[in-house]
Amino acid sequence: MSQDLYAALRRTVDATVDAYSSPEPWNPEQIWATRTNDCLHYIHPIEAIPQEFRAAIDKDHHIQSLKFLGPVLESFELEIEDAVIDTRTRTAVIRLTARYGLLAVGNEGPDRGLTTELMWLMEMDEEGKRIKRVEEFLDQSSFLALLVERATKYAESRE
Repeated sequence: MSQDLYAALRRTVDATVDAYSSPEPWNPEQIWATRTNDCLHYIHPIEAIPQEFRAAIDKDHHIQSLKFLGPVLESFELEIEDAVIDTRTRTAVIRLTARYGLLAVGNEGPDRGLTTELMWLMEMDEEGKRIKRVEEFLDQSSFLALLVERATKYAESRE
């Protein structure tokens, strides 16, 4: 049982990382295929991120955010650096490196070769197949601020 549960938890972790790193970065359908409908996502440190991401992010807000931010990503790849999976608590803590590029928007050229470090604490359901809660810790709070700024310019340019 414990080995089966560990394998399920690890598959969920890998599927989540793959969903964010998909050829179409931040595809909401792929990402939410690994989550429960009532999953909440928290981003830390709250003091260093844009206001709209400081509260618990539910499914609707998360999908809206992914659709807003994703289009300015030219590329996005997550690599798992470390993973600790606990079958007793059905949690996983993973340390990740994100490598990404942003599209040119307006008079700003593309930004390529960017990296940031982050960590996710994920609580899973009883079977270990779906994520119930995500606590995301950004090493460089500028990552989200940079992405929000570029996505806002992108959305304005399309109006």
